[in-house]
Amino acid sequence: MTTQLIKDMPMHEYHEIDACSKSMLAELVKSTPLTAWKKYLDPERHAVLNEDLEFPYYELYKEESKKHFDIGTAVHAYVLEPDNFDKYVVQRPAGDLRSKANKTAFNDLLEDNFGKAVITTDDMKDIQEAAKNILAMKTTEAILNTSGFVESTILWERPDGTKMKCRPDFVNPDMDIVIDVKTAESAAELDFFWANRKFKYYMSHAITGEGYEAHFGRPLKAYIYLVVEKKTNLCAYYNSEGDCLAQGQGEMEEALALYNECRSTGVWRAYPDEIRPISLERPD
Repeated sequence: MTTQLIKDMPMHEYHEIDACSKSMLAELVKSTPLTAWKKYLDPERHAVLNEDLEFPYYELYKEESKKHFDIGTAVHAYVLEPDNFDKYVVQRPAGDLRSKANKTAFNDLLEDNFGKAVITTDDMKDIQEAAKNILAMKTTEAILNTSGFVESTILWERPDGTKMKCRPDFVNPDMDIVIDVKTAESAAELDFFWANRKFKYYMSHAITGEGYEAHFGRPLKAYIYLVVEKKTNLCAYYNSEGDCLAQGQGEMEEALALYNECRSTGVWRAYPDEIRPISLERPD
């Protein structure tokens, strides 16, 4: 099985790699193959830089930027790789972007920092507070250390030829653990229990675990979530247990079978073209 571990790959380059990721496979099973294709595989899914516009980078930013992803990237970088924070993140200038002067300044900033996450000064205050809270925890000292690496891309190929990819937030190969940093409305245990189910985080455990073993030749010992609460910047650690891994592996195989069927037939079906019953009982 051929594998690669690539450090310092920009996020936009990672997104362009033609391989299965957790996000795409989760979309396949929770919505429709056509939804997943449009979101992750459609060649025209990304906005295109139009240099004929007065503010091309600003217009592209408005189309493509997702604030919660930028905040997540900034938290990862500030906590896990603070010396390289500026490599991943840029702070936008203060001011009302409705004025031409401020639009021009922001457009120039985006051009000079293409591909980086963009945050505001207020965002930075929250990120610094979250980092302070994380670094004050004894658990952090035990599992986050300089022997690991941040946001590296793992590429591998399954025995059936299916190409896979993952991008763990932090890998500690000395301990065989992965840290997955999540920002959440609540870091309380019950709330994160439901978030894990709703957003299928457990599939990340399965997919990243497979990629890790493919590259390092040994299984993960732990897949750990570091959850940062948005409003308070308080933090909590949770270990993904064996039932999460088993569920993730089952859904991964189900999604991969559907993915390979769609690729071989060229048919990415939508919701059933029929009238379905709806009641107060949960559908199967």
